[in-house]
Amino acid sequence: MQIIQSSVIDNIKVNFESLFPAEKKVAKYILEHLNEVIFLNISELATNSNSSESSVVRMAKHLGYNGYFQMRLLLSNDISKKDKDILCNQPLLTSEKIFSSCANRIQSLSNMITTEQLVKAAKLIQNARICHITSIGNTIPVAIDLGFRLERNGQACTYSNQPEQYYNHIALGQKDDLLIAITRSGASKQVLKSISLAEKKA
Repeated sequence: MQIIQSSVIDNIKVNFESLFPAEKKVAKYILEHLNEVIFLNISELATNSNSSESSVVRMAKHLGYNGYFQMRLLLSNDISKKDKDILCNQPLLTSEKIFSSCANRIQSLSNMITTEQLVKAAKLIQNARICHITSIGNTIPVAIDLGFRLERNGQACTYSNQPEQYYNHIALGQKDDLLIAITRSGASKQVLKSISLAEKKA
């Protein structure tokens, strides 16, 4: 099987014929509903594609991913990059259309996060002694901005663009600290290591 690292869509197309029949049903549904799939959890995708959760997992792993969650994150990145390329290739777009596109992306988050999850996350941050924020690569500015905003609201935070530093912060942390791990792919080694370190402190 040939693994295409640059695009989930290309990966599915290139390896489609090597998938088992049940996996092909899932893959076919993904290709036909790209903008919908990135908001579906594994159970919803299995139901919509008339397959099973195990078929979804097997398909993702046969394509070279750790699981469906990682594949969905990478697919979301692919679609986001495609939308960005479209915007860059249309210099005559009005500012209204550009802001509208950004607003739509933010609004789409409401399909992925429930009110209960949002409230739970806010309470975890509010009750934490210190929030340790970890990230790598392109997500570092997101971590720095989040840390700055939380500190402005009185929440103690640690964050750094150097993994060794946030490893130390976590190692010196306490049980009532909170880790906020930021990764677009779900597979960033440094961020995953920070999660592992935090779990040992829990």
